[in-house]
Amino acid sequence: MGVNGITLNNMKHINIILLSVIICIGGVFFFTINKITYESKKSEVKEKAREAFVEALNQEFESRNFRSYPLYTFDTKSTLTANIPDSVCVQD
Repeated sequence: MGVNGITLNNMKHINIILLSVIICIGGVFFFTINKITYESKKSEVKEKAREAFVEALNQEFESRNFRSYPLYTFDTKSTLTANIPDSVCVQD
């Protein structure tokens, strides 16, 4: 018999249970931090992709000598939730 009725065998079980609980809590914490970081980076990449899309479209218009953009209006702030295609075909 150990102290206060706790044997050495029971201490091993308690240590294993405590270690398992600590590992589970650490895993949940690690997952949460990584998810927050992923969402943050994802939104940054989306914004950069939209800016690159607008810049590429502007360069295409400039290369075709479109000085006034009669049919072209594009507001990047309002399209943050819209799905923008990855390629564009501009026909004269």
